[in-house]
Amino acid sequence: MSGPDPARLYLDATPVQRARLDRAYLARSADLIGSALAALNAAGLDTSVPDATGTSGSGTGVAAVPVPEAVRVAEVAVRHRHLVGRLPGFGPDAYAEMVAAIRAVFGELHPDDVGDLAPFDLWAVQDRHTGEPLPGVTGAERNRARRAVGLLRRSAADAIT
Repeated sequence: MSGPDPARLYLDATPVQRARLDRAYLARSADLIGSALAALNAAGLDTSVPDATGTSGSGTGVAAVPVPEAVRVAEVAVRHRHLVGRLPGFGPDAYAEMVAAIRAVFGELHPDDVGDLAPFDLWAVQDRHTGEPLPGVTGAERNRARRAVGLLRRSAADAIT
């Protein structure tokens, strides 16, 4: 894997981050994610994710920690990222949806995600050229776009200072 490991990010997360991850994942398209996983399975690719290993609550030992579906889906997506657009059913839209919850809470999973996924972060809710809202966009999608724009503005401000 080229970037941070989703399971490690989850294990190191605070309870607040874990709650944010759960909420972010609930806003995702279960149909699109399920179709992408089915396409990867049909192609004979490994879509299994073992439970993560981390320090137990007492800090005295190592235990297998079950990771939520959002982490498992992101792990599979990043593992097979090189097949995005090359495998029917696993296009950029599916990949973007599979990693969206993790990206929303922890940031990029792959160095190329920021550039490759920009169209899915910003232009899914508005016309690319005019900025006018697209018909049929859900409130969750509008909120996701607002958060993405806010993140970009904060990043730009941080780069100036």
